[in-house]
Amino acid sequence: MIKKILTVAMLLLACFMGYGLYKTIQEPIAFKKEKSKREEAVIASLKNIRTAQQAYRGITGGFAPSFDTLSQVILNDSFMLIQIFGDPDDPTNSTFYSDTSYMRAADSMAVVFTNNDVSMLESFFTDLQSVPFAENDETFEMAAELVEYESIEVWVTETRVQTKVFMGSEYGKQKYTNYDDRYDPSAYLKFGDMGTPNLSGNWE
Repeated sequence: MIKKILTVAMLLLACFMGYGLYKTIQEPIAFKKEKSKREEAVIASLKNIRTAQQAYRGITGGFAPSFDTLSQVILNDSFMLIQIFGDPDDPTNSTFYSDTSYMRAADSMAVVFTNNDVSMLESFFTDLQSVPFAENDETFEMAAELVEYESIEVWVTETRVQTKVFMGSEYGKQKYTNYDDRYDPSAYLKFGDMGTPNLSGNWE
């Protein structure tokens, strides 16, 4: 009887140790796979936001401080197109002239974002502010302002999200730094900088 009990106990211990070993091996693999997938989705959104901000700058000369402002301008305003004819360096100015026309920003951005479907553009911008994989409907943080930089006034912008927001309650835990010494749940994935006129992403 005692021998049977010991045998069962040994089997249970072996199963427990085997599960522990499996989890030790699989957990970092699962984390790295999930981290890569989520970062790729967030970066794709940030790239789209950056493209939209560049379009906004082409229309207004500045950057949008919020998603509402960004979408309203792109949905309702136009790009100015200036065509130059002749030689602008001609001192007689006899053959040089320009022609100004306008193109709806929505038409142009629909080509980029919604496969040329303008009717889908508004919902695209509504969805764009949402952080992929966020558990509580968090949105990207966006800011823009006119600042003095090296004695001149320039527009700056920044859009960001904290890593733990898109990594979620499970993968946003500090314990996962044991599997990746560069992983920091409190760090931000972002493009732009409120201190300098820079639109680079910190993943680049």
